[in-house]
Order: sequence, then structure tokens, then C-alpha cells
Amino acid sequence: MKNYRLILTALSALAIVGCADNVNPDVPLVEREKEPVVFEGSGNLCYVGDDESDVEIETSTYTWSAHDDVIEITADIDLTEYKERGAYEIGHFTLPASTIAEFLGGVSVMDLDESTFYAVTPSGEKTDFTSYKPGMWITDTGESCGWSDGSAFWQWYVWGGKGETYDWDYNNHMSMFVLGGNPSNTPNNMPGKSLRTEARIVANGQTYRLVITYNFSELEKAVEGEGALQAFEYDDDWNIVGQYDLNSRYYYKISESSILLDFTIDTEEYLEIGDWEIGHFTFPRTTIQEMMGFDPATLDETSFYPIDAFGEPLEEFTSYKPGMWIDAKGEPTDYSGGAAYWQWYIWGGKTDKNGAVIGYDNDYEQFPDLFVIGSNPGNVNKITYDETFGSYAIMEANGNKYDITVNFTFSEHVLPPEGEGYQNVPMYAGNGELAYSSGVDGDHQWFWAITEEGLNVDVTAYVPAITEAGAWEFTGMVIPTEELAKAGVDVSQLGDIEYFYPLSSAGDKLTEWTSYEPGQWVDANGDASNWSDGSMYYQYQYDADHMYDGHFTEGLLVIGCNPDNAAAHADETVTAKAMMGELPVTINVHYVSVYPTALTYKLGNNSLSWVLTETAVNINAECSLAKFNDSWNWFGMVFNEKYINDYYGIDIDEVSADIEQFYPVAADGTPYTSWSSYEPGEWFDADGNAAAWDTGWSFWQYYTHSQYDYEIPNLLLLGNNCNPDIFTVGQTVTAKAKMNGIDWNVTLKIVE
Repeated sequence: MKNYRLILTALSALAIVGCADNVNPDVPLVEREKEPVVFEGSGNLCYVGDDESDVEIETSTYTWSAHDDVIEITADIDLTEYKERGAYEIGHFTLPASTIAEFLGGVSVMDLDESTFYAVTPSGEKTDFTSYKPGMWITDTGESCGWSDGSAFWQWYVWGGKGETYDWDYNNHMSMFVLGGNPSNTPNNMPGKSLRTEARIVANGQTYRLVITYNFSELEKAVEGEGALQAFEYDDDWNIVGQYDLNSRYYYKISESSILLDFTIDTEEYLEIGDWEIGHFTFPRTTIQEMMGFDPATLDETSFYPIDAFGEPLEEFTSYKPGMWIDAKGEPTDYSGGAAYWQWYIWGGKTDKNGAVIGYDNDYEQFPDLFVIGSNPGNVNKITYDETFGSYAIMEANGNKYDITVNFTFSEHVLPPEGEGYQNVPMYAGNGELAYSSGVDGDHQWFWAITEEGLNVDVTAYVPAITEAGAWEFTGMVIPTEELAKAGVDVSQLGDIEYFYPLSSAGDKLTEWTSYEPGQWVDANGDASNWSDGSMYYQYQYDADHMYDGHFTEGLLVIGCNPDNAAAHADETVTAKAMMGELPVTINVHYVSVYPTALTYKLGNNSLSWVLTETAVNINAECSLAKFNDSWNWFGMVFNEKYINDYYGIDIDEVSADIEQFYPVAADGTPYTSWSSYEPGEWFDADGNAAAWDTGWSFWQYYTHSQYDYEIPNLLLLGNNCNPDIFTVGQTVTAKAKMNGIDWNVTLKIVE
């Protein structure tokens, strides 16, 4: 009976499927529920490098998915890598806002606010965002907190432009989802733990959960050590009688899976000694045994071998085994082409794969575990100072592979001093051939340019500030040696007085420097002087051997004077001249006793002038069409805001950040409610009215409260949309604005 009913049921179902127009009314149709759409993604986390490019983290990964009513993000974090990097950012990935909007039924997270996108406590109660919004700092138990107590945070870069700012000012990284921690807390609190935090999103009347889970790895155990490399001391018969410390240093880190050795080499000291060996130290092999569980001395060339930078095995060690000679790029070589070598004295008395007895350099048989580094002194000139290059090897034991990295950094100094913060941002005007820069130094401002006429330096120096400071140096600027080389200067000869020499005011060649060489004291006429009578001096510190008065910035041109003499030259210009090979050098210092109300800059065919009046700031630029290029920029010069503030009694940083106080106007004077370029700045058309970037004729930007394309405060940048066909010689256009009730006029004239 049951079988009969089953057959009838099957036949009925078949009839329904086959005859859609003849539906049995006793069997209701039920639509099959649609499969939920799942959005998802995965990959490696990245962090933002020094140049703002993404650097992939090979050992930290993420996954995300959006399904049902939840957006889930899970990150597996290599805590050892994060601790070594020591940053607040653990890593980031892109959580595409457009995809999430599709998941939310067309609602964009960019349009939400803190009433519809908010954080919750572990118990599900609403709480405030405590990091850059939308974003959250949490403790190691998932509770809301501030950054100082936090073990983790997240930030989703979707609210830029809504009055929200982002960490690191990465406003150009929309949809970036940043995961982070406090480097003082996270490595201590989170090894081997998981952490969970949540937020809520309300869209189309439905509440969605945003769930973020951090899975932290255990910290890899490591032993570190550092110190001075040593050299052996010999008696007259070349017997070793002692050791002494060198300026060159070593650092090592032994973990459960790898060995890192870093050597910082005082090149000057090494070359003075004149030996092939740079120095050595005793590497603690017993520590390696404890950390890795085997003795490297028991390995052979099948289980301990060199590799290249890509991890591919090399044929053999090229120095005493185990050890390598490498060139300045890290490529394997022999002693004749070698820039550096390392030798680890653990295989003495063993035979290699060819049956030969393994020996050591200098017969150091009595010094087991010695780690020696060296170089071919004839190849040091092939090394780029302060750039690291390395050698790599693999040890195989216990079924595992263990990495060895040996890094070399050659320097003129043991620890190369960092730059001192002097602006080093060369710009280019006109087909990239006119290198120049300009900047503000407190009450002073400066400009340098390398043109067809030579190297020209112009400094506006405010005498009251010089007198008050009482310092001999009052400003400095970096003129990179690379830019001089492009202009035909042989930088290697700058220390030769026959190549780089001062001139008298009449243009006669002088045979000695009167300041630190290369540098010159001059009197008010520009002739050589001494410090007591000098009206101005300059010094060019082009390498590590020519850095004076505690300066350590390569390419620094220091400008100064005897502060007791400064007042005598108020409102005068002092000029010094020199020759760098065939390149004329002119340095003009304009001493002023009051802030200037007008200045003019000349840069090849381009020029810029500005004038302050009671009713207007008038800026006039001549832009060379012959020098047009596709960089978007005509050129730019600094406009010291102190001069504007003093003249008008304002704070332009505050004024320019308030559209009610500083705003653009149309050609007929009608106010606009927003800037069309970076504020304060305007894209304008050929009639002087506001325009979009793709239809604009040109633009101006003044870097007051923000710095955009260049890290140059007070830069007045003039640019265009890269279409030379819309410009004609003689064409003149003015873009207008109002600043605190004062007219602001920027006039661009196209010249040949």
C-alpha cells in the first residue's frame, strides 16, 4: 500500500513539472529559497612603507566574508614580525566599500554616521569609536579603551572628507582596512591569544554585525647580542699577543628558525688598517645548539650551503668554508672581485666534499667559533656607502631549514648620522632640466636653482632674528650632489681647489678658501674676508669628510655671518661667487630689517613676483610655454606666511582653513562656497572662473595649513592640466579670492 501511494505522489509531481499550465490546486507551489550571496576575499596583510608604498607581510594573512547579516574579518598575525617592525600598524588590506554597499542592499558605508555605524562592547551594548572613525581601540579582553591601554585597533578608511581624518593622513587610501596594535602593549599581552571585537551597521532597517577577530601567533624566542668587532694584536714575530676593539660593530639575532648577523663597518678605519680582514668576534655556537637543537659544526656541505637572494642554492662556498665572498650587489664572487666576505670557524680539520682538509684564513685554528668578516680593500670604491647588501645560507637539520643572513653596511662613520631635517625636495621647471628648490627657515626664506646660467642661490635674511639669535649660522639648504652631477659637475673633484674655487667680486680666481673648505667669508663687496670683518659666509658640505660645526647632512649649503656685523648690512645685498668646474655659482644674501612686502623670483623663462598692499595680495607669474612639460606644474616658490601675517595682522593657517574667511570668487566677484583645488587653491578657466581639474586652464595652491604634493611649507605652486594646446603666448588670466576681506589675485601670463 505504501509503495502504491509513493508511485501516485511521484506521478503527481511529474505532472506538475511537465504541465505548468495545469497545476493541481490541492498542491500549493512553494518557491525555493534563494542561496545567500557570499562576498569574500583573502590575502596577505601589508604595511605602508617609508615611501607610502605597500609592503606585503608574507607571514600575516587575512580573510573576510559578508553573508547573511554579518561581515566577518579574521587576521592571523605573525606577532614576531610585528614586534620587530615596532609600528602601530600591524597590517592592512582593502575591504571594498562598493562591494559592502552591494551586500547592504545599496547602502554605502560612506554615507553612514555614528548613529547607523557604531561600536559595541563585548556584551553587545553600544559604545563610542575610540580610534580614527570608524575605528576602535580595545584591550586584551576586547573592552573599549584609548590608545595607551590598547592591545589592538581597527580603522576603516571610508569616512574621509566628512570632517574625519585618518592615521598617517592616508586620505588617498580609501577602503583601506587597517589593523593595528600598541607596540608597547601588544607583544606583551597577546602572544598565542585571539581577540574579538564587534560593531553594528544599520542599513535598510536591518542591523548587520561587523566582527573582527585577531589571531596572534606565539612570539618566536630569540637571543640577541651586539658589540665592537675586534682585531688581533701581533708582536714582531707575528705571534698573536692580544686583541683590541674597533669602531666597526656587529649585531646578531638567533631565533628558533633563523640567524641574522648585521655588520656596520667604519670604512675609514678599515682602510687605514689596510688589511683584508675587517674584524671578528666569537659567535656563541652553544646558543645556537640550545635554540635550534643541533650543532652547526656537525653539518657538511650538503646540509649547510649558500643560497642567492631568491633562495636558490649556489654551487659552493667561495671563501673559507663555511664562508662567502660577495660583490657590492650581494652576488657570489671570488676574492678578486669581492667587496666583502665572511668566514665562520667551525669546520677546522674536516674535509670538504672534494676530500680536501678545510682550513682557515691566517691559521686561526686556536680560535673555534670565530666569525671573521673582511673585504678586498681595492674594491671598496665599488660599494655604495650606507646601503646594506648581504649573503645568505641554509642549514638543514631535524627535517627543518634554518635561514642565515649576513648583512654588510659600509660607512664613513660607525653609525652614520641621520639627516638633520633640512628640506631636500628638488623640484623641476621646464622639461625637467631646471632643478631648483625653495623653502622657509623661520623669519628667513631661500631659493636655489641650477639653470643654463649656473647655480644661483638667493636668501632673504631677517636681520633682527639674526641679531637676537646671536648665532653665526642662520640658515641652510640641501643642494643634492646628484643635481650638481646632472649639471656637469664632477662631484669627486669638489675637494680640489683647482676645480672648485672662490672668485673675487671682479671675477678673478682665488687660490684659497677663507672659511671651512670649500667655503668662503666675504665682505660687503663680495671680496674675500675673514670672520671678524665678514659680512657673509657659506660652506658646502658635500660628503662625510666635509661636514662642519656638528652637521651631518650631505649636500648642505650653510649660510651665515658674524652676528655682530649683521645690522650694518640691513637692507643691503651681499654676493659671493665661485666656480664648480664649468658651473658658475652665485650666492646672494638680501639682508632685511623689516619683513619684505614684495619679492621677485627668476627661474629661466619663468618668474614670480608678489606685492602686499593694504587692499590686496597681488601675485604675478610668467609661465614659459617653451618649457612646458607634462608634470602638471609650471613651477612654485615659497611665500613666507610670516610676512603676510605681520602685514595684515592675521594667522593665515587659521584663516586659510576657514572657507568663510578665505574663499575664491568668480571673475565678476561672486563668492564661491568651496575651493576647486587643494585648499586654499583654485582650478580656474581661461576667464578666471572656477573649473574642474580636467577642464581647467591652470591652478594655484598655497601650502599653509596643509602640505599636499610636496613637503614644502608655504609653497605657492602654479600648475596646469598638461594640455599645451590651450595656451598661447601673451595670454593672461587672473584667478581671484578674498582673504579676511583682502583681495587675493593670482595672475598667470604665458610667455615664450
